[in-house]
Parts: sequence; C-alpha cells; structure tokens
Amino acid sequence: MPDIKDRSDPKEIVPDKALSMEQLLSYARDLAEVFQEERARREALEAANAKLEIEIAERKKAQEQLMESEERYRSLFEDSRDPIYITDGHGNFTDVNSSFLALFDCMKEDVVGMTGEIFLNAHKWREFQIELLEHGSVKNREMTLYKKGGASMECLLTATLHRAQDGQIVKAQGIIHDITSYKLSQEQMQNARKMDALSNLAGGVAHEIRNPLAISSSAAQLLMDDNVSEAFRKDCAKKIVSGIQRASVIIENLLTFARPVTDCGMTDVDIVWLLRELETSISDQAKSHRVQLHFVLHPSPLHVKGNASLLTQAILNLFMNSFAAMRENGGTLSVHVNKSGANAIVEVADTGHGIKDQHLEKVFDPFFSESSWGKGTGLGLSISYSIVKLHMGDIRVCSDLAKGTMFTIEIPLA
Repeated sequence: MPDIKDRSDPKEIVPDKALSMEQLLSYARDLAEVFQEERARREALEAANAKLEIEIAERKKAQEQLMESEERYRSLFEDSRDPIYITDGHGNFTDVNSSFLALFDCMKEDVVGMTGEIFLNAHKWREFQIELLEHGSVKNREMTLYKKGGASMECLLTATLHRAQDGQIVKAQGIIHDITSYKLSQEQMQNARKMDALSNLAGGVAHEIRNPLAISSSAAQLLMDDNVSEAFRKDCAKKIVSGIQRASVIIENLLTFARPVTDCGMTDVDIVWLLRELETSISDQAKSHRVQLHFVLHPSPLHVKGNASLLTQAILNLFMNSFAAMRENGGTLSVHVNKSGANAIVEVADTGHGIKDQHLEKVFDPFFSESSWGKGTGLGLSISYSIVKLHMGDIRVCSDLAKGTMFTIEIPLA
C-alpha cells in the first residue's frame, strides 16, 4: 500500500501557487514604484539640468555684458579728453587716464600709489578730501595744481565718493578741467576793459574840465584889455570864478568816485525821513523844471545803517538825472519808499525821454552820458552806485524810451 505522504494532492499545492502569485504581484508593484521614483528623479534631474543650463547661459550673458560694459567704460575712461583719476579709500591714486598723464606731464608709475599732494599744496588736498568725505561729492572747486616740472595751472576739480552697502569707502572718482587759458583770457579782457574805462575817464575829465577852463581863460584875456568898462570887468571876473568853481566840483566828484569813503560814520538813518526832507528841498527846483513831484512814502520809519549825507547825495543825483531827462517837456518825478523782506526799497521814476537799451549797462560808468541829457559832470550816477554799494545795497535801472526811466535802490534794514 502506497505511502500517503508521497502522494501529490493538487488541493494541497494551490496555496503555494497562490502565495507565489501574490509575491510576484508585490514585486511588480514594488518594481513599478521604483520605476516611478526613478522616472521622477530623472525628470527632476532633467529639470534641474535645464534650469542650470539657463542659469549658466544667463550668467555667461551677464559676464559678457559686464565685460562689454567694462570695456566700454575703459574706452571712455582712456579716450576722454578730460583728465580722470580714481583713488582708493585712503585717497591714493589707483588709476588715471592718458589725458591726466598728459596734463601733468608724467608717467602712470609716477602717480599710482601716491596722493594728490604730489600735484598741489598738501593742506589744500587735505581740505578737499575732508569736504569730499563730509558731503560725498565736490563740484568745480577751483584750485592751483602743479605739473611734474613745477609749472602751475588753474583747474576745476570735481569728485564723487563711492561707498559699499556697509558704508565703507570703495573709491573716489574725479575729473579735472584745466581753465588756465580761460583765466588768462578773462584777465586780458578785464585789463582791456580797465584800459578802455581809463581812456574814457581821461577823455571825460579832459572834456569836462576844458570847458570851464576855456571860459575862464577867455574872460581873463578880456580883462587884460584896458578899454573895457568896470561892469564888463566884473562880469569877466564872475565867469572866471564860476569856471574855477565848476572845475573844482568836477575834481571833487572825480575824487569821490576814485577814492570812495570806507569809514563814513555809519549810524541809524530813517530813509522815510530822509526822502521827506529831500522832497521839501527839491520842490522849488522841480517847479523851475516844470516837473510835478509824486512821493509815496512808507507809513512808518525804515531804519538802515548808513551815512545820511552820502545817502542824500546818492538819491539827489538820481533826482538831478531825472530833471535833466525831463528838461525839454517837463513831466512827473515819482518816488516810492517801501519795505521788501529785510530791505528798504527806494524807487525813483521819471517820465523823461528814457535811455536806449544799448546804453543801460553803461549808465553807471564814469563820464558816460547821452548828448540829449544836457549839462553835467557825468559822474552823478557813478557816485550814486559807489555810495549804494558802500551801504551793502544794490541799485538797478530799467527804461523805456516811450515812458521814461526808473532807478531802484535796495539797502538792508538795520
């Protein structure tokens, strides 16, 4: 009888087959998960690689742009016609362009590592650096610089400080303008103007003094004639005295203009009171010139620090100028005294013939006049200008040939 244990019962091996199938399915599921994870990692890696490639491309582009910018900056730096320099945080030169080297007639090795003290006074350089540190920039500072050989130059320095985010100084960059030729031409023009003014002054003095001297000389010659009456002699003597007095006034005015008083005993002066006194003093003269006076004065006193006599002379000269401008047809002299901010304002306006535009800038020049203005020394407005400036004030003129002229004086209130 066969052994029952050696039989192979199909029902007994099914469970083993079923278990193997589950294992296969589990393995399949695990393998699928591994494949999914690998695919996810591969996709993530591909995305990271793509992003990295983009970043590398962008960085490469940025580097190329930076290099292009640096090349462009270097080209501008080197090709600039203006001398440019760069210093470090301690004020030592780190770079200069070719125009800088040409200006100072030196080599780059003479400059790099040094400070600006090799080109200008050490004290001035330190002052410049301190101002740069305090304000972050300095613009058009005029300074005397020196070439390597010692020749001096007049230059304008402009510099800007560059700091890092933490506030540390990275560098300073500056530019230099050589204005030596400009300053020389300005000096030559100023000397030419001085010579022109001196020529006009000499001509004016000669013309103004020659007339009274000629009258006095003619009268003196007539006095030498024995066949003249006593009355005629007296008339000649009067003309001699009048001519001498006029020449004396011209000389005094000239001295006042040439050597203006600097210590004139300044006191508190009420401009309103001064103009009220002047209105009274010129009323008769205004009538003789057929001029109507129109004074509008500030309702309260306006005190300035000044000399009453000099201020009276300055304003009176303006009145006389207005009378001369209205000599032919008469007119109106308007005077307004007011206050503007910290200044007392005096406006003197007339309805005379006015001043031509091309002459406005010359009205304060000594001995300048228009032929139609009539007689005068030609120094009145120049003296008024000097007196107003002595009082730290300002005087302006505007004119219209059809309406007249107005002078405006501004003097600081006390």
